[in-house]
Amino acid sequence: MNRSIAESSLLYYLLHIIYPVICKLPLIGRYMTHVGFVVSVVVALFCVYLTYTLIFEVQDICLVSFNLYVINWGLTKAMYGHLKNVLLKRKAD
Repeated sequence: MNRSIAESSLLYYLLHIIYPVICKLPLIGRYMTHVGFVVSVVVALFCVYLTYTLIFEVQDICLVSFNLYVINWGLTKAMYGHLKNVLLKRKAD
């Protein structure tokens, strides 16, 4: 699996864009919120690793990278909120 960060990021953002459509699919839609949250957490942890690499090993700060890290953490927070709402809705039913 030899993909660049740009290709992986585009796939991740594309999946967030089409996420509402995927959730309406009959077979996988029920679990898509859980999968989306797990993927978002993995991406957020990878951002922590990349931040460490930039600051301590490369000893450089890239504003574009930090902006993308903030966006990824925001998407993770949004997925957490959506997961919490879905679980509360299922619990109420």
